[in-house]
Amino acid sequence: MSKRPRARTAASTQAAVASKEPAPHAAPVDVDLSTWSWDHAFLTLLMLVPVLLNAVMLLPELTIPVPASNDLAVHWQMVRGASDAMAQGRNPLDFWMPQLELGYPQFLYYQNLPHLLLAAVHRLLLGAVDLRTLFNGSRYLLMVALPLTVYWSMRRLDFSVRSAAISAAAASLVSSKEGFGLEYEGHVWLGHGLFAQLWAEHLSFVVLACLYRVMRTGRGYIAAVLAFTALALTHFIWAYMMAMTGVIMWMLISDRRTLLANAVRLGTVGLLAIAGSSYMLVPFAQSSGKYLASLPGIKYSTFDPLTPIMSTISGTLMDAGRWPVLTVLAALGMVAALWRRNRTTRFALVGTCIWIVLYQVRPNDVTILGRILRYDGNLIFRFVGVLEMFALMLIGLGGEWLWQAIADARRPFMRSAVTRSEPGDERVATARLPLFAPLLACVALMVVLAPALKNRFDYFGLDGRSIVRTARALEADKDLRTVLDTIEAQSGGGRAYIGLANNWGKQLRVGPLLRGYDVLKFSRLPAVVPPYQGLSLNANSVVAFRDGDPSQYDLLDVRYAIAPATATSPPFLRPLFRTNSYVLYTAQTTGIAMFGGVVERRAVASQVDLIDAYDAWAKSNGPATRRFIRWDFKEPPGPPAPTSVCPDGGRTLAERVEAGVINVEVECPIASTLVLKTTYHPNWRVTVDGRSTPAYMVSPVYIALDLPAGRHTVVARYLMAPGKWQLLVAGLIVLVLAIVFRRYLDWLPTRLTTLA
Repeated sequence: MSKRPRARTAASTQAAVASKEPAPHAAPVDVDLSTWSWDHAFLTLLMLVPVLLNAVMLLPELTIPVPASNDLAVHWQMVRGASDAMAQGRNPLDFWMPQLELGYPQFLYYQNLPHLLLAAVHRLLLGAVDLRTLFNGSRYLLMVALPLTVYWSMRRLDFSVRSAAISAAAASLVSSKEGFGLEYEGHVWLGHGLFAQLWAEHLSFVVLACLYRVMRTGRGYIAAVLAFTALALTHFIWAYMMAMTGVIMWMLISDRRTLLANAVRLGTVGLLAIAGSSYMLVPFAQSSGKYLASLPGIKYSTFDPLTPIMSTISGTLMDAGRWPVLTVLAALGMVAALWRRNRTTRFALVGTCIWIVLYQVRPNDVTILGRILRYDGNLIFRFVGVLEMFALMLIGLGGEWLWQAIADARRPFMRSAVTRSEPGDERVATARLPLFAPLLACVALMVVLAPALKNRFDYFGLDGRSIVRTARALEADKDLRTVLDTIEAQSGGGRAYIGLANNWGKQLRVGPLLRGYDVLKFSRLPAVVPPYQGLSLNANSVVAFRDGDPSQYDLLDVRYAIAPATATSPPFLRPLFRTNSYVLYTAQTTGIAMFGGVVERRAVASQVDLIDAYDAWAKSNGPATRRFIRWDFKEPPGPPAPTSVCPDGGRTLAERVEAGVINVEVECPIASTLVLKTTYHPNWRVTVDGRSTPAYMVSPVYIALDLPAGRHTVVARYLMAPGKWQLLVAGLIVLVLAIVFRRYLDWLPTRLTTLA
């Protein structure tokens, strides 16, 4: 027999009412917005105006596929690399990308869930939708839909319909010079091209809403875990910031009775999310301290601690280049939060203040994430993103206060009614005319947001025009496409070169904004181009390339050089193909492998020391004479192990280079060192004539191995980080068990609440 639910007694009802936190300074009672009203209609209109603006003005981002000069290049290479790996039956979770900075395991160190999802959709659709269309389409939809995600999240954070709609209306209107927060300068073709962060912003709002539900009701664990896991696999830094924000939420929405229970709830979600993302986190932490560059070429700049505060006050943090309308609304929201003082307003106000301090101070030690993941890159500038998330909440509160002042004010044409919310509580509510008051409030907010809308209209218009002009320039420059196709048709392997940002390459333009090496970055060709993100230890080797030195072409295996038809080329370059605009040259190299000698073994303790030592070696006669330095990188120095240079240079009899596989047949009459011209990583496994052979790191940051005299077949394969499959399976098992036993996840917090 099933138990009948107990009827709620008067005492239990009063206890439930008493458990709700009172608002000492309650706002005027609003007409019930739980059903459709003119308030809903005009709030929806206010929210949809920016959405429609984005949808129309950002259409070129979707419809015109052109290369970009920002991070979109590396993200496109990642999406295409994952799709190719799936199509060829290779492991898509961790593979070698030869296009990146002399080769790099990008999927080992860069979060890649969005890239894998797009690649999987492309394969499931059997190529019916072009991969580039999926890539640009996902960006377009995420940019257009950000206000909707903000609205959904804020409603579940117990913000009112009005504040949620006004925050949503402002979500895509943020303008900042930094471009690393919510502002679209970080996402569009003309901006930074932060593809992964765009996904992370949506997931971060979802994570906040899910964490709030778990801590307030004890329900929704699985949604919170899955959202947090997806965020961690999309963007480590944003997941870290949401973990810190979860702690802030725990402190602000918990009372004495629920403090310990909510701590357990937050910890449960966090641990399950860590388990679900461990296959990415653990291998990252195991080797990122050595083989993930922390941008040593970008020194930490001197930081003025007042800069963030002044930029916040002056409005440049959210209203750069226009009237500070969002900043004024946020300031009004601070006043509203101080006046109303309930759980939601306290979270918005205190959260904003905490993140202003964290963003202002910017101490390196605050990046606990860097310590956990053993990565010392400068991560603090990303804090602006979560600061802007909280500022949006204040904007909603400020806009709501303004809306109430207009729509809810008592006027001669409005009648009053008495509303009883509970026994003994009588408050006057204003019943508005069906249309006029909310229409007036909507128009007033539109006027307030008009400078921001005009600013975004102008910026998105500039972005669209730039895309169109670039597409026309690419269409007109058919010679460059012909040259690239000619290189792809060659079967000899090698890397291509079309100048760098520090030499004549910056003058070779395709249209007003695109350079030749930007087009080369979007091709499938391994190339010597300006670093994508500088994550490879060989990034500086690319920047230091000297195109007038033939030994540099051999060292980096640059077999093809593209130059303007009017340029004078070095005599060692041989013309291979000529068009009206370009000349394709070829250089003589030893291929992907070369024999050399180890003349010195040196220990280096940091990435900066390694780069400085490499620069000194590159400027010596070492590359020309094939005399290499063996690096003991962040390791105790080993015994000297000199080897001889092959007297006749040796021979490469056969060569086959594929993604993550190098297969060569080489010959030298004496024992010597064979250098493979790709970035060293311990996940490479090398065999000589079928027998495993140890490899080590030599200058610049290449793979090297010792070979006995004679002819040998050498095969090098990049293998997935050890334990990654096991961690993936274990994480999936944990998530499945959590779903199966989800009813019991809140057992302990419920008991703790009862005992408190």
